Amino acid sequence: MISGLVSNCWGAQFAQNESLESLIARAVENGFQAVELRQGSLGAYEDAQQIPAQEPLAQLAAQFPEVRFNLAISIGFLSPDLCPDDPLFVAACAAACAVTGAAGPHLRLVDLHTTAEEFATTSTSQVATNLVRLAGFLNERGGRLSVEHSLQPWGSFLDVFAAARALLGPAADCLQLCFDPCNLLFPDDHIDPLAVTGSLDPQSVSMIHFKQRQGGQVLDRMAAGELDWRALSDCIVRQGFDCPGLFEIAPGPRVWSALESSRNYLQRSGLPLDSR
Repeated sequence: MISGLVSNCWGAQFAQNESLESLIARAVENGFQAVELRQGSLGAYEDAQQIPAQEPLAQLAAQFPEVRFNLAISIGFLSPDLCPDDPLFVAACAAACAVTGAAGPHLRLVDLHTTAEEFATTSTSQVATNLVRLAGFLNERGGRLSVEHSLQPWGSFLDVFAAARALLGPAADCLQLCFDPCNLLFPDDHIDPLAVTGSLDPQSVSMIHFKQRQGGQVLDRMAAGELDWRALSDCIVRQGFDCPGLFEIAPGPRVWSALESSRNYLQRSGLPLDSR
């Protein structure tokens, strides 16, 4: 499993005016092979409305051909009203295409807009049909769409994801799951992250996010906490996940030592993370 990180880990460094390119360069020096370019954590590569800048991002990615990039945004994809011609979605698709490498364009969505109550008022088929439209838009451009669970109940989210992949049929792999076990704790619907991990089809998962929570707060490094990462690591290995693993630790001034400590923590827990 190759190791990488999400650019929102660098919040403290952006506040000190460090550039995205210098941070990526240091990540490469530290053996991280994948970088998720997260909306809101792109520095000079997005505008004041956090719309990613396609051409500058293409030039940035060209400097790091060895890095596997994907783009990530927060948008209400669990609403049946989100259209493929939404300006943010269109810009994000273009930016994902701009930073593509050998793996092809890859856009990851998280929905921090649709509340659990709003989600409960829509039908699975409505949302799944719309999600197919979004995935199809990227598939037509040779890319894939990943969706991440966050605020909504896991069971309902999974129903939408499974229904959308069923509707896509032979093209199902253009829609995949960004799996974050820690996010399963946020809706407080008493879901067991270990059971969920063991139930997933590895072929439907594009990446796994690594973070830990304690007292309801995400930590600035992987350590003991509310998730049993030793058991999760064993499960990930048994299931045969072969996707990138990306750290999404909370920002801090000592992010590089925290990332190294986090990678060592998971390696000791049994995850075979590649740190070339």
